[in-house]
Amino acid sequence: MRVALLLYAYSLGVRSPREIERLCERDIGFRVIAANHSPDHTTISRFRKENGEALKSLFMQVLRLCKDVGLVKMGVVALDGSKIASNAALEANWAYAHIQGEAERRLRMEKMLNDAQYSPLRDRMARKLLTVRGVRPLRGRALYKKRG
Repeated sequence: MRVALLLYAYSLGVRSPREIERLCERDIGFRVIAANHSPDHTTISRFRKENGEALKSLFMQVLRLCKDVGLVKMGVVALDGSKIASNAALEANWAYAHIQGEAERRLRMEKMLNDAQYSPLRDRMARKLLTVRGVRPLRGRALYKKRG
């Protein structure tokens, strides 16, 4: 019963012995597996600790079986929990609508500049129009090399 209870709990993403104990009292699926008993969280924890290697082997067998049937793909998952200090101000963060509007504005300006005739003044104007808050122009140096 305890192995089935742990398998069911883990398949639902429940790992805490206290949460499993609570669910054995409230959830019908857990009550059926536990035969309407409510094991104490220390019992669940002790069982998991004493039978850790056997449970690990069982879980690997279940995963391989699921892989063979095509329910899951097995591989390596790497998570990076690095925290990096930053000094970004809240007003510097843009919403998606603002970014989309800015991209459309830049495209309109680029089209206007492409339609205009070449002049040194035009290149200076292009740098100003296509640059916003210190962000590089839309297409960078390629835009200016093509004209020069």
